[in-house]
Amino acid sequence: MFHDPQALRILIYADPNSCVEFSHPERSEIIADFRRYFGKNIDVIPVNAQDVRDGDIFKNKAHVFILPGIIGEKSFYPDHIGAEGNIHIQSFVHEGGAFIGYCAGAYYATSHVLYTTSENVLKMRTRDENLSLTAARSFGPLPGMCQPDPETMRFSQEWHRLDPITVELDDGTHMSMAYGLGPVFNTLGHPDIAVRARYANIHGKPPAIIDGKYGHGLFTLYGALPQFSAHADPATKPQRPERVRTLETALYQSRHAREKFMDNSMRRLAQHCGLPFA
Repeated sequence: MFHDPQALRILIYADPNSCVEFSHPERSEIIADFRRYFGKNIDVIPVNAQDVRDGDIFKNKAHVFILPGIIGEKSFYPDHIGAEGNIHIQSFVHEGGAFIGYCAGAYYATSHVLYTTSENVLKMRTRDENLSLTAARSFGPLPGMCQPDPETMRFSQEWHRLDPITVELDDGTHMSMAYGLGPVFNTLGHPDIAVRARYANIHGKPPAIIDGKYGHGLFTLYGALPQFSAHADPATKPQRPERVRTLETALYQSRHAREKFMDNSMRRLAQHCGLPFA
C-alpha cells in the first residue's frame, strides 16, 4: 500500500525473472532521477509479473506505472506480463494513469516491433503481442552502437556497455544521452504523438523520445536514456575505462541541457497527476 496520499505514487516493474536492469528499484537510476526532482515526495511500490496479471495493485490509486529496460536482448515482457497483464495496464492508463517505458519497456508499449539481434536475426512482435498504448511502431537497435560483451557476445544494460548518443530536443537543443539498444519510433501518420527528442546523427532524425495520450492517461517512451547522468566532472575521478570515461564526459558536458529537459518532463507529469511541482 502507498503511505503518503500527497506524494507521487509510483508502481515500478521490478521482477528479477524478467531481467530488469536493476537489482532493486531504490538503487536504480530511474528512481534516483525521480528523487532528484520530487525529493521525498514520491512513494514507490515494486511489482512483479503476478501483481500485474492479477491487477489488484492498480486499485491502490497509483499515478505512474514504470516499465524499465532489461539486461540483455531477450524481452520477457510478452511472456511474463502477457495479454492478461496488458489489459490491466491499458485500463490503468486509459482511466488517467501515466505509463513510462524505457528501452525494452518502450518497445513493448508500441504497436509493432522489429528488432535485429546481435546474431543479425530479425525479430518481430505484432500488436497482439505488445501492450500497444500507441499506434507508433518501434525499430532497433541503432547500428554500430553498444557492442556486446566480447566473452559472451551478449548485450547488457550495465553502465560500461552504454554509449553516448546525440539527440535533438523539440526546441532544437542538442545534447548527449546514454543509449543502450533502445528503439527508434515511427510516428508517421500519428500527429497526436509528440516527439520530445530525435536521434540527431541518424538519417532523417527519427524520434528517440515520444509521448502522447491513451484515453485519459499519458504515455512517455524513451529510446534514449536520460536517467543516466554525470553530475561530477569525470576529470576529477580516478582513471576509468576509456568507454566509461567517454560516456561520462559526454553526459557531463550536457548536464545543464539534460536538467532542463528532465525538469520539463517531470513538470508535465506532475501537471497530469494534479501534483505541485516547484
